[in-house]
Amino acid sequence: MAQSAERTRPGRWRAFASPTLAWFGCISVSAVVWLVADRGRIPSILDVEFGFGPAARILVERSGGEWIQFRMPLIPVFLAIMARCSLGAFAAYLFKNAIFFALTVHAFRVVWLRSTWAPGSLRIAALLWICTFPHLVLYATALEYEEGYVIHMVNAATVMLLFGPRQRVGPWRSGVQFGVLPAALYLTKASLLPLAIVLAACGALAVRGARARFAILGLLATAVLGWGLATLSHTGEFHIGTSYDGINLLKGNNAFVAEYYPERSLDRAPLEVACAEDTTEWDEDRCARRLALRYIMNHPLSSLRAFAAKAWVVFGEVRRVPFRDGPDTPKRRLLATMTTAYMCVFRLLLVLAVLLTARTLSRPGRACTKAAAGLFWVAIAAYSAPLIVGFAYTRHVAVLIFPVLIFVAFLWPHRDDERATGDGRA
Repeated sequence: MAQSAERTRPGRWRAFASPTLAWFGCISVSAVVWLVADRGRIPSILDVEFGFGPAARILVERSGGEWIQFRMPLIPVFLAIMARCSLGAFAAYLFKNAIFFALTVHAFRVVWLRSTWAPGSLRIAALLWICTFPHLVLYATALEYEEGYVIHMVNAATVMLLFGPRQRVGPWRSGVQFGVLPAALYLTKASLLPLAIVLAACGALAVRGARARFAILGLLATAVLGWGLATLSHTGEFHIGTSYDGINLLKGNNAFVAEYYPERSLDRAPLEVACAEDTTEWDEDRCARRLALRYIMNHPLSSLRAFAAKAWVVFGEVRRVPFRDGPDTPKRRLLATMTTAYMCVFRLLLVLAVLLTARTLSRPGRACTKAAAGLFWVAIAAYSAPLIVGFAYTRHVAVLIFPVLIFVAFLWPHRDDERATGDGRA
């Protein structure tokens, strides 16, 4: 017995050491990206761009009766906690990546151990491809983009739904495991609510017991209702989104889209929201929505061309979008060339995933593989629809890279199940 126990120790040690080393490696890469990408220009946590720093400042200072209705709460709350703990921007950046990369490392470990989709050498190649994908690494480590948080949560949620927990757990615990990530996704970005609903519904179908299903759906419902009530309490209006949503809709639906997109950022378009004076942020939000919808109704052909361009960015484009945003430097040209090469591989994986899922759904086979194939199509639709209606950049597409690889890893070993079932030998 002692000899048997000795033999098992190296395996247990490797099972602990490998993900731990990978986790430390991710933190080290984050530190390198901070230097290479010039993220040190952020003077403090409360100065993080795209409205997250100002939102965190409102939470920290609590002055003037202001509220953070222009951003969903998860990132501002996280940054405010870091500021309260007197952490600098670099320390908060590393702490954020330590937390969220733990999700991705765990997800890849589960796929590595529980899938037989490829020999070890090919899996190592896939790992190296993921870890050296320039813009995936850039966005996954970001402190100022929602994608720096969303990428990791979507990775973990996808693995949890496809591979499930390794051991049986109680109904409440399984419900919390499946329910936390969809709620967190919604609280990070309002446009992810359709995806969060899909993930929560699939999680409810994957677990057993009414209590587990209630926990999953209840967590997401609590997040949606809680944010709406908090907004109502502070602004006098009930909303489950943000006051930026209308502006974002207008950015992707106006007369400048054909001129600017996808070459340049739509933030550079000279948009004007002509609303009455002395209006609230919600009035401006409604005004922007009306202008966007009016443009779509009055210019249907231009809108359809814009929708097609945005769909192409999500599903087919291999260049970094926007193409020409920022100074033309040798470093940017090198990163753009590398991103194009890596994106070509991703597009091939996406085509493979589409073919595998379509084949799985069209032929007799196991219920679990059909459910996974159906989840792929529904989740892709739920994620991409707001991007096609609004606007899509490469950082939005980066969220799909690892999940597509996960679906291929899950479905590839079962690609012949339909054949065996069809000829009666299984």
